[in-house]
Amino acid sequence: MIELKSVSKIFRTDIVETYALREFDLKIEAGEFVAITGHSGSGKTTLLNVAGLLEEFEAGDYRLEGEDVRVLSDNERSHIRNRKIGFVFQAFNLIPNLNIFAVPASSLLSSFTNISTVKRRLTTSTT
Repeated sequence: MIELKSVSKIFRTDIVETYALREFDLKIEAGEFVAITGHSGSGKTTLLNVAGLLEEFEAGDYRLEGEDVRVLSDNERSHIRNRKIGFVFQAFNLIPNLNIFAVPASSLLSSFTNISTVKRRLTTSTT
């Protein structure tokens, strides 16, 4: 489960503060599929970066499976990203010469998952 409560992310320069997220709330239950949509500049990428443990946030609470992510070290964040968080990028981030199954398979294999598990996970996620 992902739960964000009053999360704020601010980008600052010497002149201006820009809130990419302002007291944002979101709860996603385990197994739930969610689409993030909105206008350009509305905070979609920032939300995904915060939820994916790629960026810090200034205020609020974020719990991933009940665990407060603010107390995690960089190594712990990396481990969680490797084991629990998946991103599907637009075409410019895909690996050339790999088909739609090979791209996520390469990620799963880099997570030290055996090949039979990779095949099973890919098969069940596409049916």
